[in-house]
Amino acid sequence: MHRPAGSGTRLLVDELLAQEQLQAAELSPAPHEEPSHAAVAQAIASGAADCGVGIEAAARARNLDFVPLLREHYYLVCLKDALDQPPIAALRRLLQDPRWQRTLADLPGYTPWRSGEVLSLRAELPWWKLPPKRAGVRPRKS
Repeated sequence: MHRPAGSGTRLLVDELLAQEQLQAAELSPAPHEEPSHAAVAQAIASGAADCGVGIEAAARARNLDFVPLLREHYYLVCLKDALDQPPIAALRRLLQDPRWQRTLADLPGYTPWRSGEVLSLRAELPWWKLPPKRAGVRPRKS
């Protein structure tokens, strides 16, 4: 069972396989893609698949066993200029709210971590290379 090319889960699985010098075809000769964590869990619960990579909350929602492979941080990324725009500022306030953080902590596999804080992309993901800015290209205004 695979996730669509370009999805975060697919990129993660491809990286883990590369570290072990394995090919996806060695695990699943007839690739079948599912579009979401919930769809992967449903395929397993229905017997259409033996296993798949997904989040704990989706597995637990369908009474499936779950074996963690790793922990990862999720980031909400925006342009620095957008931080103080009303929709982004409101979202950041929500992410910082203790009620939101309790709700998140109650989900299997989730732990609030610096929710709503502004972090440096370069500091958090030092391996990530931002594409160079193109001369003469202006950002669109909403």
